[in-house]
Amino acid sequence: MKKHFQPSFVILIIFTVFVLGVVGNMSVDQKRCWATLKENNCVHDECRSMCLKKNPKGHGRCIKSSQGRIICLCGYDCP
Repeated sequence: MKKHFQPSFVILIIFTVFVLGVVGNMSVDQKRCWATLKENNCVHDECRSMCLKKNPKGHGRCIKSSQGRIICLCGYDCP
């Protein structure tokens, strides 16, 4: 006996493709902003903590500047 293809399954697939397309477009349009939180002697845990206070979705990183100092940069999605 043959089973008929259920319309609800087709609707579910179309809905899933639509939702994934919308979510994909949202992430592509986001730009990354950076803020310097500390100009010298960066400590990773302190930098990460300061960045999270500035922006809950931020990521704090210690990097070496062009002058040789270790600075704290906070990366976050631009408003």
